[in-house]
Amino acid sequence: MTVTSGPTSYDGKPPPRQPRRRRGLPARIALLLSIVVVLLIITSTSSIRTWWAHRLHDATGGNWTADYVIGLAVGMLPVMGVVLGALRARGPRRVFRMFVFGALGFVLTYLVAPSPASWLAHQSASRVFDRLSPGYLAGVFTAIMLWLAAIVIGVARARARWRRFRDRAMARHSAPDGPRGGPPDGSPPTHRVIDV
Repeated sequence: MTVTSGPTSYDGKPPPRQPRRRRGLPARIALLLSIVVVLLIITSTSSIRTWWAHRLHDATGGNWTADYVIGLAVGMLPVMGVVLGALRARGPRRVFRMFVFGALGFVLTYLVAPSPASWLAHQSASRVFDRLSPGYLAGVFTAIMLWLAAIVIGVARARARWRRFRDRAMARHSAPDGPRGGPPDGSPPTHRVIDV
């Protein structure tokens, strides 16, 4: 008598495995939607920025300090996105969420504020902000400079820490042994005695 585990068909062979149904959007549709969103962002940024400048003026009445604080918050959207992406996730999923949320924050910042390069080129969208919300762009650019400086400092510190770690590891491996296998300073080797 033979014992089989699991469901079997009438001829004694196990049934073929059912293919798993994939969840989410197919890759082609996701790519097509991404291209459409990017095209919409590129073609509608000036109208969105003009609309946002008018809404800011309606909310703050042209108050420089209020515009500056709102600009700081908008400029910090990429950092807020990275922090939100780091919450409640572990491992590679956490890194992916941090990247996606940070990218969303960056896109939102780009939609409602011109980049420093376009502001220097005096495009019409930046002139609208200069006229209606004078402190807004100063706040946005201050926030952008702050997180860019934080990234530069963080990378510099990480590189310095990596160099120290590498130098210690190389010194440990290349240090000559002392006499009779003892320490390099020439002091006699010490032995631990363990009673059994």
